[in-house]
Amino acid sequence: MTNATIRVQSPGEGQRLFRRKFMLQVLEGPDKGEQLITAGETTTVGSADWNDMVLNDPSVSRHHLRIKITPDGFALTDLDSTNGTTAGNLELRQALILGPLDLRLGDTKLRFTPLSEEEEVPLPSVDHFGEVIGRSAAMRELFRKLERVAEQDSGVLLEGETGTGKEIVARALHTHGPRVDKPFVVVDFAAIPEALHERELFGAATADQPGAFEAADGGTLLLDGVELLSDDLQQTLASVLERREAHRIGDTVGRPFDVRVISSSTSDLMRAVNQGSFRADLFYRLGVVHFTLPPLRERIEDIEPLIEALWPEIGEGDPPAISQEVLQKLRAHPWPGNVRELRNVIERMVTLTDGSESEIVEELRLEAPDQPLALEDLDSLTFREAKATLLEHFEQRYLTELLRRTGHNVTQASRESGVDRVHLYRLIKKYQLKRP
Repeated sequence: MTNATIRVQSPGEGQRLFRRKFMLQVLEGPDKGEQLITAGETTTVGSADWNDMVLNDPSVSRHHLRIKITPDGFALTDLDSTNGTTAGNLELRQALILGPLDLRLGDTKLRFTPLSEEEEVPLPSVDHFGEVIGRSAAMRELFRKLERVAEQDSGVLLEGETGTGKEIVARALHTHGPRVDKPFVVVDFAAIPEALHERELFGAATADQPGAFEAADGGTLLLDGVELLSDDLQQTLASVLERREAHRIGDTVGRPFDVRVISSSTSDLMRAVNQGSFRADLFYRLGVVHFTLPPLRERIEDIEPLIEALWPEIGEGDPPAISQEVLQKLRAHPWPGNVRELRNVIERMVTLTDGSESEIVEELRLEAPDQPLALEDLDSLTFREAKATLLEHFEQRYLTELLRRTGHNVTQASRESGVDRVHLYRLIKKYQLKRP
C-alpha cells in the first residue's frame, strides 16, 4: 500500500516503475453503474469510442477530460468540453486531485477514487530508441511502447512541445520498422505557405510534380504541424487516407499509395477537436496510436545522458565533468525549448568557454529568462526552429510583464491582452508563470 502516485525503484537488476491505481464510477447518468480501474499514465473520458471510459451521454463532449498520473498527484484537465467539468460549485479546467472527488460532466456524475494498490509498469533496460535518448522511467516506458509500435503499420500521432524531439521519434519509428529501406519524407507545414500545403502533399498535374505521398510510396511520411492545415485540406486529407489514393492538383486520375503516415503537433488535438478547429474524422485516422512526448523539465534526470550524447556532435573529445552546482542549475531551469534549447546551451559551452567551471556557470545564462534573445543565438536553427524560439521567447516575456501588471488576475489579463482566458491559462501553465 502507498500514498505515492508514482514510485520508482532502482534495484540492482534495473529500474522499476510503479503507478497507483484509481477508480472511476458512474453514479448518475445513462451509464450508471459503469466503472473503470486503471493505472494507465493517461486516461481519457468522453462520448467518443476512442476514450478509455466511454459515456453514452449526449451532454458529454467527444473528448471531455483527461486524467494523468504525475509524481505530484492525479492531474485532471478539462479538454474545453461544451458543458464543462465541475466539482460541487467549482468549475474545473485543470486540477491536481489528491483524494476522492465527485465530478459532473454534463448529465453524468462521476466519482474519482484513488486506490491503495499499485501496478508495475514494465521498463526495458535500454537508454535509447534510435537517436532518442533517455534513462528516466518516463522515457524507458516510451521506448517500450515505440519498439512495439514500430513493427506495426498503423498511423501514429506524436504530440509535444517545441523541441521535444517529435521528428527524431518519427525517424526512429521508421528505421526500426519494416519500411526502413524505403523513403522517409517530411512535410513541415510551418515552413510552407498555407497556399502551397495541398500542392506539397499531392503534387500538381500541370507541372508533372509529384507530391509527398508519391515521394514516400513504400516508406514513411511525416506530416509535421498538422494543426496548421485549413479545414478544407483537413477534409481532403481525411478522404485521401480513407481511400489510400491521392490526386495531383488538376488531375482526375487517382494514384494509389502505400505509405505509413506519422503526424506531429505542438497543439493538443483532442482539445482542438472539441473547439472545432480540427476535424474529428482526420484526428481518428491520424491518431490510431497516440503518444505525448514529455518535456525536458519533467525528465531532468535525462539531462546528463543527453549532454553525453550531444557533445560529440558539437564539440571535440569527451564532455567536461559536470559539478553539482552546474547540474542543479540545469535541473532547475524550466527548459521551454526542451532538448533543442539544451543543445543550444551545449553549443555555447563548446564555443564560448574553455571548459572551466566558472566560465560554464557564467555562460549557461539559465537564471535570466528575461534576458533579450540575441539573433546570433538563432544562427544554428532552421527557419521553423528559429520562428518557434522567437515566438516562445516573446510569449514568455509578454505574459510575465502582463501578469506582473495585473497582479496575476487572469480575468483582467485576458481583458487587457485580448487573449482568451482558456488559452491564457494554457500559456501560463506552459511557461510555469506561477504567482510569486
